[in-house]
Amino acid sequence: MSPPRLLLVGYEFYRTGASLCLYRLARHLAANGYVLDLIAMTGQPGALEADYAALGVGRLGRYEPIVTRNYAAAIINSLSCGPALPKVGPDVPCLWWIHEAEAGLKMILGHPSLAEGFKHARAIVLQSEHQRAVLGSFLHELDAPVLVIPNAPADTPPVPVPRSARTRIVSIGTVEPRKRHEDLIRAVEAMPTGERDSFEVVIIGRHEAPNAEALTLAARHPTRYRLLGELPHEDALGWLASADIYALPSGSESQAISVLEAMRAGVPVCLSDLSVYRSLGIRHGDLALMHPPSDVELLGANLRLLRDVARLRNRLSANGKVYAARFTEAGFFGALEAAIKAIMR
Repeated sequence: MSPPRLLLVGYEFYRTGASLCLYRLARHLAANGYVLDLIAMTGQPGALEADYAALGVGRLGRYEPIVTRNYAAAIINSLSCGPALPKVGPDVPCLWWIHEAEAGLKMILGHPSLAEGFKHARAIVLQSEHQRAVLGSFLHELDAPVLVIPNAPADTPPVPVPRSARTRIVSIGTVEPRKRHEDLIRAVEAMPTGERDSFEVVIIGRHEAPNAEALTLAARHPTRYRLLGELPHEDALGWLASADIYALPSGSESQAISVLEAMRAGVPVCLSDLSVYRSLGIRHGDLALMHPPSDVELLGANLRLLRDVARLRNRLSANGKVYAARFTEAGFFGALEAAIKAIMR
């Protein structure tokens, strides 16, 4: 009996959160005997392209071959790939893996044709109950099951890069408006000079419409701010493991895997107070220090607290390790593979 052939549909080859999730799933599936092909919605090259090729994943440039290749199922990754569902769904059972929450709702409201994809999905996979609440009006009358499968960090311990004499703050994510990295830079710049120089801020992620004012501020102080751009996942985790503080001042999230990666590494986290974190049981003072989105002054105060109060750092670190241990790779891949098998023909 020939191994099952699956079709993956991703949006891009950049190392964004959603794209890395699909690649990690592909690596798991390839190791477990599945034959994989991939369609990328954009034709732009990216670092993950070579990684997929190393797995032996076939690259398709169009939808036409899907009928002749007899795919057992297709995994459509993120709302951005919604236009693929009406093209693939009539011939192949589709699992739609949605990574967006508020940002996804805005996408659908701005491009209502994306909602057509829900009619062609045999199953929907979300990362948090918060997503179900945000997207509820598109989900409540579906015949397809809606599953919540939280992300999980990699089990392999990262190798830390050398530590700094300064308090190192690391932030990981595409440098774009939703992630609000500029708040982190402004929070440090608003401190007195002596305090500013006690921090080293490391921001990792591809630049996509970054805040020009914040980049100018960062460029003036290259020893205080290190914008490293897009890095291999293992390298990014090495920087994360070397951090004294992990900060993610986003305006919205669905379930940021980098937060779990920081917690697993024992790094205390500083986050925006978003409803998604409340739905995941992350509370201020217990698992993180939190500030209202865009409240730069309170963000700065939280950073200073984490720098100065060892008992607080240690408590958040210990609590975070216990919390992150609930999210395992085995459970993550097992649940996703079970969801795929449930729709396979």
